[in-house]
Amino acid sequence: MNNKLLKIINYYGVKPQLKYMQTEMYELIEAILDFENCNDSYNEDYDDKELFVDKLQKLRGHIGEELADMQVMLSQFQEHFLISDEYIEKIKEQKVDRQLKRIEEENKTNAFENAYIRSLKEIIYKLHNNIELSTPEMLTLKHSIEEIEGKDESIKNKG
Repeated sequence: MNNKLLKIINYYGVKPQLKYMQTEMYELIEAILDFENCNDSYNEDYDDKELFVDKLQKLRGHIGEELADMQVMLSQFQEHFLISDEYIEKIKEQKVDRQLKRIEEENKTNAFENAYIRSLKEIIYKLHNNIELSTPEMLTLKHSIEEIEGKDESIKNKG
C-alpha cells in the first residue's frame, strides 16, 4: 500500500494533492453535518422510525467513505515525508492526553458557564450558516440578548 500511496503523490505532486485534500476535508465536513442535521431533525421530518434509521445508516456510510478518502490523503503525505506510524501514534497519544487534561480543568471551573458558552457558540454557528434554530436554542438566544441589553442599560444609568 505504501508504494501505491507514494506513486500517487509523486505523480500529482505535493501542492496539487494539498488542494485535493482540502476538497476531501470539505466533503467529510459536509457528510458529518448532514448526519448531525438529520439526527437533529428526527421529530420534525420523519414519521417512520425505520425510514429515519435507514437514512442515518446511509449518512453514516457516507461519513465512512469520506473518512477513508481523508485517510488516503493523509497517508500519502505521511509516506512522502517518511513519518512512521509509531511517531504519529505517539504524538496522537500526547495530544489526546493534553486535551483530556484541558477538559478536566474546564470541568473544575464553572460547568454551567462552559455549557452555556458552548451552546451560544453552536447558535452563532447555526445563525452564520443559515441553519434553523430549535426552540430551546431560540430561548437561549433570547435570554442572552435580554441579558446583554440589561447590562447595557445598567452601564448607561451609571454614566
